[in-house]
Amino acid sequence: GVKFGIRGASEKAIRNQGGGRYALRNGVLLFSTPDNTDPRKNGRLYTYKAQNIVTPPPTSSSTCGNGIVELDEQCDDGNTRDGDGCSGACQAESPSPTAVCGNGRQEVGEQCDDSNTQNGDGCSSVCLIEQAGIKDRKASLLQSPWKMGYGANATGAGYNGKIYTVTNTNDSGPGSLREGLETAGNWVIYDKDLDGKTIFLNKSIYIAKNITWDGRDALVRVAPERSKPQLTLFRFQKGNAIVHRIYYGPVDNVSLATSNRFTGMSVTQGQDYWFDHVETTHHDDDSFGIGSESTNSAINVTVTHYKVQDSSKGLLVSQDKAKQQNAGRVGKVTVAYSSFSAKCRNFRVSGGNWVHGFNNYAHAFGGDTCGNVAGHGNKSNRDGTDTPVLLAESNVYDDSNDGLAGLFTKVTTNPPFDNQGYVFTDGKNIYLNGGPNNYVFKPGDNVPGNVKRPVPPYSYSKMDASQVRNYVLKNAGVNGANIPAFK
Repeated sequence: GVKFGIRGASEKAIRNQGGGRYALRNGVLLFSTPDNTDPRKNGRLYTYKAQNIVTPPPTSSSTCGNGIVELDEQCDDGNTRDGDGCSGACQAESPSPTAVCGNGRQEVGEQCDDSNTQNGDGCSSVCLIEQAGIKDRKASLLQSPWKMGYGANATGAGYNGKIYTVTNTNDSGPGSLREGLETAGNWVIYDKDLDGKTIFLNKSIYIAKNITWDGRDALVRVAPERSKPQLTLFRFQKGNAIVHRIYYGPVDNVSLATSNRFTGMSVTQGQDYWFDHVETTHHDDDSFGIGSESTNSAINVTVTHYKVQDSSKGLLVSQDKAKQQNAGRVGKVTVAYSSFSAKCRNFRVSGGNWVHGFNNYAHAFGGDTCGNVAGHGNKSNRDGTDTPVLLAESNVYDDSNDGLAGLFTKVTTNPPFDNQGYVFTDGKNIYLNGGPNNYVFKPGDNVPGNVKRPVPPYSYSKMDASQVRNYVLKNAGVNGANIPAFK
């Protein structure tokens, strides 16, 4: 026969480790087979010969956690923890319900459940919180060098934001994009299984305050329902939002003359916004609008790596000058490293805004007289407080489709400086098939009125204009975003 192994082992070791361990407890032999087979089924005979057995007197109390089943104990697994099948009082526990990771419900033993079993999204494949992944994900945006300019103070959901995973393409309800974006403090991400899919909206999504919309996990298109062609998809009115790698626009690439006349992204009120790697296409009205006619018009906004193409109008920064002046607000917007390929408003500044645009590539206009960067507004007091001011530095303007001027102010009456804005440059813009008109001021030019050359109150780095076109074509839009693995 085969001899047993370790003598005098604890009940826990006998049960969990086996290998022939055995012990005699209160006249009862506890043992495991040397090959860990079930002695009730393996057909073998086991014998135990004991000599000089002395039965100890019964004890008056038991010691739970010593690995020995004593007196009124139903079990003793060598510890006094609940939840492991043997309770802290050494009584048998009913089996715990089996948790199913990925069903969207946090169950016994799970630290999280985000409706999938993928790693790298803050909740692991076994439904444990991935602290490192969450921290890296958030830091990559909150500490990004591209979060600069007038919108640099945007924090969105911040480090304490709740990860919300969009799990379906429904217009509303649990797991929908709408539920995520309309709940303040959410850090909204996409389930990886949504990659390549489209979310159709029947009505606008009103973005809550303190929102981060992080589209790096899946490329999802957001579009108006075909029955809602004039729908504005997203309305930002609360302030403090970060939007990264988002794609929107109608799915039917019909001609602009008959397509969807709506503003896709509308930032009307609040302050501190950063939009990065946002892309859109096929709009008949403004693809992206910043500002409003209210006294709370949006201020402190940064747009980087934006891309618009095959649209009528690219980006409009506009507000009611009189209301803003009375409210003491000036819309301040930074636009950089972006690609504009629309018939008009690439980009346009009006009302009492101060806009800084640098290292942008505006190209492929469609013959509209507002097809280029334009600064224009209502009658000016000639002091810059109620008239648009644009600082355009190291941009590339290519008007190969119509030969219009690449950068100009719009003049409607005489004398010319009564109905226009002011455009200042660094003298380093590149103009292809067109150029600036007489109302664009380079360093050293005499400027009529009391308007002073704007100096951005933040640090920034400009690349040489000769490098802008290649950089923007490669990096603007959703495909230019760096997609790290948050592991």
